[in-house]
Amino acid sequence: MSLFGNVAGQNFRQVAQNLERNITATMPMSSQIKTIVTDMISPQFTGAMLNQYLQAKMTELLCHTILSMFSPELIFQENNQLSRQKSEVMKKLLHILEKQYNDLPSLEELAKQLAISRSSMTSTFKASYGITISDYVFQKRMAKAQILLKTGKHTVLEVALEVGYDDQSSFGRAYKRFFDYPPNDERPK
Repeated sequence: MSLFGNVAGQNFRQVAQNLERNITATMPMSSQIKTIVTDMISPQFTGAMLNQYLQAKMTELLCHTILSMFSPELIFQENNQLSRQKSEVMKKLLHILEKQYNDLPSLEELAKQLAISRSSMTSTFKASYGITISDYVFQKRMAKAQILLKTGKHTVLEVALEVGYDDQSSFGRAYKRFFDYPPNDERPK
């Protein structure tokens, strides 16, 4: 049996369409990911060739998804159709978000620091990375929290404080919403 099982074209198209609708709410969606999903929704092949094609596209999608989850700055292309100035602002913003995700200034303060309007900053970020600034920061916090919890060296409260939450309760709710299980389940047994 293959890694993806028997992929029925019609059912798989429905899954791909749902993926396309839901993926942008949780992670950056590069043009490559959009193209892969579009190719999966409207494949060029039928029969046995369709299964092979969809399996290859799933593998490609998985690779690009993992890349964009952990390194969205790599999906930001130099030829991104932004002016050079806005492109530089987005790179600076991403750098700030990477370094200060646990104690981030307000969007107004960030915009002022980058000499750009708040609305321009947020819309350009969303257009460039396919995700809002707050969703991106949330993702970063959860990824860091997961790493810290897996080490087993920190309590849930310590992890919550480290990733920018004021209390364990709100962190626990956010963690469960993101991963579908509570943070205590992440700790080594």
